[in-house]
Amino acid sequence: MQEGYHFKDEGKGEVRDYLDFYHSIDFDPVEQSLPDRVRTLTFVLGGMLPYSGGRTSVLKLGTYLSQKGYQVAYLSYKPQSVEEMERNAELNLPGYLGKILPASALESYQSDVWIATFWESAYVIKNLHGYKMYFVQDYEPYFYDYGDQYLLAKKTYDLNLHMVSLGPWNKAMIEKNCSPLSPVDSIPFAFEPADYPEVPRDFRKYPQKKELSIAVYNRPTARRAPIITQLLMKRLEEQLQNEGITLHVYYYGSPLGTFFANGTNLGKLNKSELFKLYAKCDFGIVASMSNISLVPFEMMHTGLPVMEFADGTLPYFFEKGSALLTSMDFHDFSRRFHFYLKRPKELEKMTAFAKKQLKRTNWQRTAAAFAQIVGKIDGQSKNDSVRFGSLV
Repeated sequence: MQEGYHFKDEGKGEVRDYLDFYHSIDFDPVEQSLPDRVRTLTFVLGGMLPYSGGRTSVLKLGTYLSQKGYQVAYLSYKPQSVEEMERNAELNLPGYLGKILPASALESYQSDVWIATFWESAYVIKNLHGYKMYFVQDYEPYFYDYGDQYLLAKKTYDLNLHMVSLGPWNKAMIEKNCSPLSPVDSIPFAFEPADYPEVPRDFRKYPQKKELSIAVYNRPTARRAPIITQLLMKRLEEQLQNEGITLHVYYYGSPLGTFFANGTNLGKLNKSELFKLYAKCDFGIVASMSNISLVPFEMMHTGLPVMEFADGTLPYFFEKGSALLTSMDFHDFSRRFHFYLKRPKELEKMTAFAKKQLKRTNWQRTAAAFAQIVGKIDGQSKNDSVRFGSLV
């Protein structure tokens, strides 16, 4: 493994990031071979990081599959100690089930099914012995400027891995922009409501408030529109100040010390800290410009009115009227904000409709859908080459 490796958010890559698995980076589609029976499944990760929504999703799927009798493992293709991975996994999902494996296990570990979880891991698993799946949690070319990482990520959808999309948007993007050799399965996006109970809110007081608080999810990644969101918040703060209203803007999701145009940067928050923030705020703002995150689900379940951009992906997951959808133009943004601020009944109607839809969303349903897909593989002849026509 390369020395001096450090985990970082997606961005501009360096060639050394790929030297550990560069022999696998080619675009030849894999020839799938179905196992007689699926006993072992291995999720391949780019490290086990703490408080990671993507890793938590993988752990929840793996735990459910473990409960169904499968032998599940989580293997990092990037150098990280087992002790650190286990510690972080427990932070993400206390009581998770499954075995943690280091990068060195790639050389010898045997698995009936390998499951990529990020575009890099699709290349890592493509030449391993076993059936190859791809758990797609986002349309990852959008993580990058147009260039080699963008293209490398996009090519993974053409490698003939059995893809399972978390929610319908990834599936739509892959089928629109790529040339997949296999159909793309989709499972429902999941949210676990227990950590974010409903908070009583008196919307009747909103029109008279002289102080307002907004929780703003703002990560330093373009797909969360951090620049546009901050500029809108700064202008809204100035406008409300002229109206005699003080606006408290609470940014979170970025490291402490990150520069913001206004407001307070709370850094990265754990679940209890997030709930306290949602409970004290009057509105929440999220920019879901690629696949939706858990954030709007969390906010909505507490009864917090959510603002999202109409150009984003929220309409793929929630019906019209669930959130305050706005364009990125400040005049439209301000007009819609003021409309709801002065109409408590509309806010109450919107938040109630959002919570009604959340009742259909849970991890049991999502994990069961994933297990059903694995079950279609289970029992097939391992000698049959397949392009998945009989599996979906």
